[in-house]
Amino acid sequence: MPTVSNSFEGGSNTTTISAANSGGASGDAFDTVSIGASTPLTFDNAHAAHGTLAAKIAPTASSTTVMEYNTKVGTQTEFWGRCYIYMTAAPLSTWLFHRVQNAGTNVARIALLTTNRIRLDGGSANTSLYTSPTALPTNAWTRIEWHILVSATVGQFDVRIYRTSPDGATADDSSALAATQNLGTQATQYQFGGVQGSSTVPGTFWIDDVGISTAGYMGPAVTAAAIPPILVMQTRRAY
Repeated sequence: MPTVSNSFEGGSNTTTISAANSGGASGDAFDTVSIGASTPLTFDNAHAAHGTLAAKIAPTASSTTVMEYNTKVGTQTEFWGRCYIYMTAAPLSTWLFHRVQNAGTNVARIALLTTNRIRLDGGSANTSLYTSPTALPTNAWTRIEWHILVSATVGQFDVRIYRTSPDGATADDSSALAATQNLGTQATQYQFGGVQGSSTVPGTFWIDDVGISTAGYMGPAVTAAAIPPILVMQTRRAY
């Protein structure tokens, strides 16, 4: 499977994100987009990790809105993921911004807590496996990368958090869980967005430069929009 990624750069500000309009200049279109009645999902230019657009998730009540890769990634037992997240205030309830499932059964989840810390949940019982020791910043982008090896006996789930320098090479926090986690047998669904399970609305969030890979940690996102045009011209002339 090749790496799949989406930068949201191919959308239009305030337009609702769908599977049909999520490809093109954005990258790999999502296989499905499910939008809850109380959780709008739009392209938005208020905050972007790179370029000019990101996905804005603005729940007004408890509901689930997700952008999902399934057939483009396929059935996997080991993979890596990445996303950038942004918030203007700490969430008022837990925000589940990434969920991996196997035919609707949870394999792994990544959550942002009301303390602005990251929590990893594993298996169908959503067992809490790790909570980051330090809080993520508000009004700034944070890059989050993870590795998941799906197994019922030797499962692995690790995260790297880049908050000081979101595009840097050194993680501020990283987990070191034992390779003994029960994460089931396989993964078939890879979801980004907002999985809300509380009656308390967590807040408004932005997510950008999401991706899934089977080749290893993806590293920081690089987009053409992040390179000033004058540098592109100079580079071309140099050759």
